[in-house]
Amino acid sequence: MRFFKLLSPSVILILMIMFSAILFVSKFNILLTFLFLSFTIFLVVITDKSNTKVNRSFFAGLLSILVILGNQVKYSTVGASYEKNTIQTNISLEKLVDFFGCFVIIFFLLKGVEYITIYIKVSPQKRRRSSNIFETSLFVFIFLIILWMPYLLTLYPGCVLPDSLSSINQALGNSPLSNHHPVIFTLFLKFFIKLFSFLGLNKSIFIYTLVQTFIFASILTYFIFWLKKYGISRYLRLLILVYFAVAPAFPIYALNVQKDTLFTSYLFLFTLKCIDVAVAKKQNNGMLSALVISGVLATFYRNNGLYIVFITLFVLTIVLIKQKRYHQSIYILGTYCVITFLLVNPLISRYSVPTATAESFGVPLQQVSRTVVLNGKIGKEDKEYLNQLLPISEYKNYSPMLADSIKWNSNFNNDLLNNNPKKFIKVWVHLLPRNFKIYVDAYLLNTYGFWAPFEKNPYGFLDTRVNTNNLNIKQVDLIKLGTGSNVMERVIEKRNFLGSGTLLCLMIISFYLYWIKKRPLLWVGYLPGFLTWLSIMVATPVAFSLRYVFILAMSLPLFFCLPFLNLKSR
Repeated sequence: MRFFKLLSPSVILILMIMFSAILFVSKFNILLTFLFLSFTIFLVVITDKSNTKVNRSFFAGLLSILVILGNQVKYSTVGASYEKNTIQTNISLEKLVDFFGCFVIIFFLLKGVEYITIYIKVSPQKRRRSSNIFETSLFVFIFLIILWMPYLLTLYPGCVLPDSLSSINQALGNSPLSNHHPVIFTLFLKFFIKLFSFLGLNKSIFIYTLVQTFIFASILTYFIFWLKKYGISRYLRLLILVYFAVAPAFPIYALNVQKDTLFTSYLFLFTLKCIDVAVAKKQNNGMLSALVISGVLATFYRNNGLYIVFITLFVLTIVLIKQKRYHQSIYILGTYCVITFLLVNPLISRYSVPTATAESFGVPLQQVSRTVVLNGKIGKEDKEYLNQLLPISEYKNYSPMLADSIKWNSNFNNDLLNNNPKKFIKVWVHLLPRNFKIYVDAYLLNTYGFWAPFEKNPYGFLDTRVNTNNLNIKQVDLIKLGTGSNVMERVIEKRNFLGSGTLLCLMIISFYLYWIKKRPLLWVGYLPGFLTWLSIMVATPVAFSLRYVFILAMSLPLFFCLPFLNLKSR
C-alpha cells in the first residue's frame, strides 16, 4: 500500500491520459485499454482520502452514463423517420472503455470543483440601507430592461408561435376556450387584446409583451436581492445579473407570447419562497401568502404545474411538521388546496374544452408505434386495437423524436382514445414485457434532448419568429426601420445557449456540491426544477425544446448558490 500512497490523483490523471492516448491508437488494444482504465479507477478510489469519494463516484458514474448513452444516438432532424434517428443501446467492450475513461475524467473534475469550493466564504450581510445606486433594486431592474430593449425593438411586437396563435384565436373568440393552452394564460392575454383593441392587434400584443417583460425582470431583480440577504457577495451577484442580462435566452423568452415564460417566472418565485419558509426562524403571513399565491399562479400557467407545485408543497408540509410548525403547514397546504381544487379548477372545467387524451400519452404512443414499425411481438387482439387507433400502414410515419407525427395524424382515432383510455393503457402494458428493449429505445429517443449533455436543436429552442397567420400579425424590426441598421438581426441570428441536457448535468453537479456541503433543508430549492424536468420526461411531446424546462436555465445561478447560502441571518 505504500506504493499507492505515493500516487496523487493528479499523477493518476496524467498517466491515464497518456496511456489511453497510446492504447486507443489501434483498435486491437481495446481490451488492454479496458483493463488499464479499470485499474486506474481502482487507484483513484483507494488513493482518495476524502470522505466524499463514494458520493463522487456515484455522481461521476451518473454523469458518465448520460454522456456515453447520449453518444449512441444518431439523428438528422427532429421530424426524421426511425430509419434516420437511431440509437444503439447494446453493451460492448468499446462502450465500457469509453465509460470508464469518462468516469475517471469526471471524477477528477468533480474533485477539482470540490477543491475550489473550499475557498468560497459566505458571510451574513448587515442590514443597512445602501447609498450606492448599484445596490438598488431600481438600478438592477432598469439594467435588465435596457440590455433587453434591443431585442424588444427588433422583434416587435414579440415572438408569436403556433401555440401563441391558438391562444390569440381563443381570446378573439375565433375558437372555443381550451385548457390545452392554459385558460389563465389565455384570459390574461385576452385582457390586453380587448382593453387595447382600439390600437389594433399588433400594438395590443406589444403591450402584453412589455408587461410580461416587466414581470420577468421584476422577479429576477427580486432574486438578486434575495441572494444578498443570504450572504452572497456583491461580485457574485453582479456576475449573476450579467448572466440574466446578456444570455440571449432571457430577453428572447421575455418576448415569447407563450405560457412558458410566466410559468417559469412564477415557479422560480415559488422556489425562492419555499426556501424562505423552510429555513426562516420567523414567519409572517406575508411570506406564507406569497408562497401560496406564486404556487397557484405556477399551477395554472401550465398543465404540469399542478403536479410540480402540489408535490413540492406536500414535501414542504412534511418538513414543517417535523419542525413542529403545524399552523404554517395547515395554512399553506390547506389554502392552496381550497383555491386550486374548490375554486379555480371547477371554473376552468366548466368553461373550457378539456385537453385531448393523446396529449398525455405522447411517450406510450411513441413506444407502441416503434413496436409496430420494428415488427415487435404483438398479439392478434392488440394489433386489432392498434389498427383501430391508427391504420397499421400509417405507423410508418412514426418519428422517434416527435410524437406529433402519430397523435396529429389525420387518421388517428382521438375518440377511441378519449372515450376509453384504459383500453390503450392495457394494450401498452401487455406489450411492454415482450418488447422491453424497443420501449426503452423509443423512450430514450423521444426524450433525448432533455438528458443528453452537449446536445441541442433549434426546435423550440430560442424561437424569435412570428408564425404565418391570417390575423395580420407581423414582425417589424423597429431599429432597422428607424436607423437602417440590421446589426441586431445579425446578433439574434447568432443566438446561442445551453441545451436542456447540459442544464440537467449542471444541476446534478450543483446538487453534488450541496450533498457534500450537507446543508439541511436547502434541497427544497432543487425540487421544483427537478420535478419540472421529471414531468417532461414522463410526457414529453418532442425530444428537443428548451421552453419545457426553461426553469433549469433560470434556476442555474440558484442551484450553484444553494450549497453556500448563509442561514444565520434567517
